[in-house]
Amino acid sequence: MENYFKKFGNVFNYAAANEAMFEDYWRDCGHERKTTFFSDLSIGEWYGLEGVRDTYKRVMSEWLNNVEYITEFIACLGIKASQWAQRNPELCDLYSHLFKIARGKFYERYANDEYAKDYFFQMTD
Repeated sequence: MENYFKKFGNVFNYAAANEAMFEDYWRDCGHERKTTFFSDLSIGEWYGLEGVRDTYKRVMSEWLNNVEYITEFIACLGIKASQWAQRNPELCDLYSHLFKIARGKFYERYANDEYAKDYFFQMTD
């Protein structure tokens, strides 16, 4: 994985490249980006699996009560899992695992909130 990162030179170039990719993807899906979560996760990747875990813990503890932000974060986790599927199975597995946990916490937190569920499915389907 280290060789992959070297072509970007530094963490800022890497995060910016990933952010631009996410911005294009999200816009193509008809959505307006609300957070920097994709680049936050990219910065975490630069520092390894623990960096991703730390980013996940921070976002989940600070933003679970914001339907729009946490929905975007869960989408980012799913996109990141796909992004790494062919390049790094360990990172792909981590993102897949975190995606499932975050989605479960979302369902638990918003079980009785029709707006939240509708918003989530509209943005992630």
